[in-house]
Amino acid sequence: IAFDGSGDYLSVPGSSGEFSFGTGDFTIEFLARWSSITSEDAICFGYGIGWTIYIYPAGKLQWGRITPQSPANLLASASSVTTNQWYHIAVTRESGVVKFWIDGNASGSVSDTANYSATGTLNIGKSHAGAWFQGWIDDFRITKGVARYTGNFPPPTEAFPNRAPQSAN
Repeated sequence: IAFDGSGDYLSVPGSSGEFSFGTGDFTIEFLARWSSITSEDAICFGYGIGWTIYIYPAGKLQWGRITPQSPANLLASASSVTTNQWYHIAVTRESGVVKFWIDGNASGSVSDTANYSATGTLNIGKSHAGAWFQGWIDDFRITKGVARYTGNFPPPTEAFPNRAPQSAN
């Protein structure tokens, strides 16, 4: 998806809790290439889902918990991102510890046992402060119940496989 930074974003309804992790493990991952980076640029955000990933301060990735007023900043990545370079970004929670991964390398961790159980819309490319993502996002994937990465890893070099949702029995 190409975002021009002037008001375009992707809105994904999650009325059945698709983006709700409870207190369990999860992985959020995507490829991103910024053409411009400013503070509070959104990657994904939603008041109704309880969590957000954005840039703050400029160049650092931020994991935040959404409150009715604004995000509560919980974790800033140790490494910065720059413009005109593709990155594989992942956020995982395993046993109550959230970690950032940039190109397969751990880039900060924090204890986060919050119950992300709200349902709502996931916005990709739009922040709570009206800042817009400028660049490209590809292969955005959310995995509930699994921290896919627990140690440094080689980032994916191919698109994630398309799979039909599995029905619950």
